[in-house]
Amino acid sequence: FLITSLENERTQSHVKIKKSDQMDNSNVLKGLLYGGIASCVAETCTMPVDVVKTRLQMDGAGGQRLYKGPLDCAGALVRAEGPSALFKGLPPALLRQSTYGSLRYGLYGPIRNSLGVEPGTPKTEIPMWKKVFAGGVAGALASAVANPTDLVKVRLQTDGQLK
Repeated sequence: FLITSLENERTQSHVKIKKSDQMDNSNVLKGLLYGGIASCVAETCTMPVDVVKTRLQMDGAGGQRLYKGPLDCAGALVRAEGPSALFKGLPPALLRQSTYGSLRYGLYGPIRNSLGVEPGTPKTEIPMWKKVFAGGVAGALASAVANPTDLVKVRLQTDGQLK
C-alpha cells in the first residue's frame, strides 16, 4: 500500500499542468478585479483582530493601561461601543485593500511580461529574478498609491481611546 501511494504521488507530481489550471495573468482587468475582491474579503474577516491589535498598541499612551490583553480589549470595546466597534476603520481599509490588492496582483503579470516573459510561459521556466523584480515593483507601486488610507484607518480605530 505504501509503495503504491508513493508511486501514485510521484506520478501525479510529473503530470503536466493544463493551461486552465495555471494562474491567469493575461487579462489585467481580471487581475485587478480578482485581487481587489480577495483583498477586501480578507480585510473584512481580519478587521476585528486589527482593531484589537491597534487598540493594544495604543494602550497606555495616555499614561493609563486600559486592557489586560486581547480578549479583555475586544470585550471592553463591544461593551462600551457595541459590536460595530470591532469594524472601526473598515471603509478606508477596504479602499486601501481594493486599491493595493488590485494593483499588486493586476500589475504583476504586465510588469513580468515587460521583462521579456511571454504570456503563457510556465512559471517553472521564468527566472526567479524576474518574478522577484516584478513582484517588488508591483508591490511598491501599490503601496505608494494605497498607503495614505492606512493613516485614516488607524485614526478611526483609535478614535476615542486617547481622549
